Amino acid sequence: MGDRWSASTTEATTLEFQFLKNGSPFDALSVRQVTIHDSYDNAVANTGIIQTITAAEITKIDTGRYQYEANIIATEGTYFDKIFVTPYTGAVEISFINTWDVTDYSSQTDVQITDSDMQQIKKVIAYPAADNLLLTDTQIRSLIIRPELDRYFIKFPIKVSQEYSINTNAETSIAFPDVQTFGVTDVKVVGKDKINSTGTGFWDLVAFNQIGLNTRYSGMYGVKGYNPSFMRQMNIQKRFEIATQSNLGTVASRIDFPNKILYVYSNLPGKINVTWAKKSNNFDDILFERKWDVISLAQAGILDHMADTAGMVENGSEVNIAVADLKARAAELRSNILDMWKEIPDTMVLRMSSQV
Repeated sequence: MGDRWSASTTEATTLEFQFLKNGSPFDALSVRQVTIHDSYDNAVANTGIIQTITAAEITKIDTGRYQYEANIIATEGTYFDKIFVTPYTGAVEISFINTWDVTDYSSQTDVQITDSDMQQIKKVIAYPAADNLLLTDTQIRSLIIRPELDRYFIKFPIKVSQEYSINTNAETSIAFPDVQTFGVTDVKVVGKDKINSTGTGFWDLVAFNQIGLNTRYSGMYGVKGYNPSFMRQMNIQKRFEIATQSNLGTVASRIDFPNKILYVYSNLPGKINVTWAKKSNNFDDILFERKWDVISLAQAGILDHMADTAGMVENGSEVNIAVADLKARAAELRSNILDMWKEIPDTMVLRMSSQV
């Protein structure tokens, strides 16, 4: 039986959630049901339900802590469980969304790397004169290159921006979009108190024309040259004042890393702009100017592995390996790269900001 952190395509998954009130575990009045979805959008819209777990199938195992079982899901990917809870007597039912990853361990792909890049890594062990020295190509991918890829993407994550709707005066939950997403580099609440010519409301259009910024006209109320008592400038000043007051609003965020969920709260309308931090198993996703850095780190990893293995072999072996020399060479390769990377500021996970 898998759980939220180790689910596979071959077995059912035991899922849990903890209900809190004022930061402390709290027994909800009722947990009506849990629905399972294959996308965050479907979970929000209550569509594409894969499985419905009824109240009778949900077990309370501790104060405010509930457990239930998701059926076997044969397709690898990220899935979402939506919990419907009535917190206490007289309260309206609320819902929140968690996420978990289902992995096909039997067909999990190794690092994707071209033959030419693999050859550059292996040349540190005298390739092509010597090949498959202690490690096969498959083992090099999984044991040597994969850890260095993770090290690289922690330092230089792939940044992907997405925009989401916000629940005003309530906490908005946003699940990490996929299994390769491991963090957040930036969160903004944008478009607060924004009036523009494409607004759908009548008064949005009126306010826009009052400011006199419509490019079709150069005066107030659509009258060319009409600007009594500097009304145009006064309206613009008023808009600046309103925008300044909007900065007094409350905007906050937090990340639930175990469940891979970003929570954003705002008492102002707008949109949430999130920049996700992602990793990759594809060697070609490394920045061109950093590819040789990762090749050097992988070379250091091969040398370290060879030295560690050789140290376990008795001296009677026909092949003598200078363990100390291999260790020294590996340390030199690794320190050259890591010392250089230390001079580059780390990506900050998480920066919260708001923009008018």
